[in-house]
Amino acid sequence: MRFAPASTSNSATLPYRYNGKELEAMNGLNQYDYGARRRGAGLPIWTVRDPFAEKYYSWSPYAYCKGNPVNAVDPDGRLVIFINGMNLSSGGKSDYWGRFDNAVMRHLNDYNRLYRDGSHGGVLGLYDNLSSYDRKLYGREQGRDDAAKVFESISDKNGKIKKTIKIITHSMGAAYAKGYIESLIDYCKKHNIDPSVIEFEADFAAFQPTDQKVVSGVKTLQFSNYYDDVVNNWWLGSKYGNIKGAENTTDYNENKGHTITDFMDKIKDLPAGQYEVINGQIVPKKQ
Repeated sequence: MRFAPASTSNSATLPYRYNGKELEAMNGLNQYDYGARRRGAGLPIWTVRDPFAEKYYSWSPYAYCKGNPVNAVDPDGRLVIFINGMNLSSGGKSDYWGRFDNAVMRHLNDYNRLYRDGSHGGVLGLYDNLSSYDRKLYGREQGRDDAAKVFESISDKNGKIKKTIKIITHSMGAAYAKGYIESLIDYCKKHNIDPSVIEFEADFAAFQPTDQKVVSGVKTLQFSNYYDDVVNNWWLGSKYGNIKGAENTTDYNENKGHTITDFMDKIKDLPAGQYEVINGQIVPKKQ
């Protein structure tokens, strides 16, 4: 709130305040403009529901950035897709990523996300999960279910694409993502959408990498640790190597293994904000 009346302070000439948002004080409105929603200045509440509340049923529709304002902001209520690997009970949740996801979003300057379980049920589905082919099929199924809402979330009210899609995977999630992306591209073809809206896929510690190849036309970055004894594990049916067609970066630090947080220093290598959407076309941003 203001600490002095406008008549005795120059605060009226400083419209951008809390979180760098504009305070709309006209006619006593006193609300901060966050784009998709407005926040009351007197009480820390939103005046309307989150326009994408249906994506987060476990959170209040009036919550802000999933209760994590220290690490995230909510610039426009839109959509990075995180696809995890094997897990006990954290599949499809932020819990799996151990703050890796927050660091990725800060780097990409895109704080709205969708989580999917790339292990299709975790340890309960271990037998099927040991097949990269099956994981890809599960990804295709989920991609078909998600496609319409995914593209709705990156479009304006007139249906024009305004955002790009970035996909981040770990371990078993890499194969799942290939199928997921194929379904998104199928949706693009059916609805006359430029598939280059899928800006890139980044695979960290991809499990069974030599059994996979990139989705045609999608820039794919593979980040590997040479001493990863999960990826390079004969008993699990995984051989260390490259995903066919991917741009591979290998770290030879013997202290780094398979855990997603072992790749924190690679986040800086993700292409952050290099593209924008103009008239439905993905073009490089002007420097």
